Amino acid sequence: MLRAEPERNRCLRLSPLDLVIIAVYLAGITLFGLRFRKRQRSMRDYFLADRNIPWWAISLSIVAAETSTLTIISIPGLAYDSNLTFLQVVMGYVVGRIIISFVLLPHYFRGDLYTAYQLIERRFGPRLRT
Repeated sequence: MLRAEPERNRCLRLSPLDLVIIAVYLAGITLFGLRFRKRQRSMRDYFLADRNIPWWAISLSIVAAETSTLTIISIPGLAYDSNLTFLQVVMGYVVGRIIISFVLLPHYFRGDLYTAYQLIERRFGPRLRT
């Protein structure tokens, strides 16, 4: 199999458009944080948003926390390279998210828990938490 060799003397540089996008992103996320910072009066407000987040936003948050650029780039390549057998892992992600949604999330809402470690501590004791 022939592979294209990258140019050794070529330096990667950001274009002016790249810099504008980065600047707009940083300014936007800063303004977003400043706008909503005073709404949190307690740890419950910060971690649980006072239980006002819809289910679909929680699901998207779980997906966003688990997904990275490497995932988006690598999974199609690995699936192609392994004759689509790697897609079994992706199906496992789907099953795992369903289990989390129906098994773990209700415990968070019922038990006024902030983290998964608190759930483990309540279920199995403080020694297992760490």
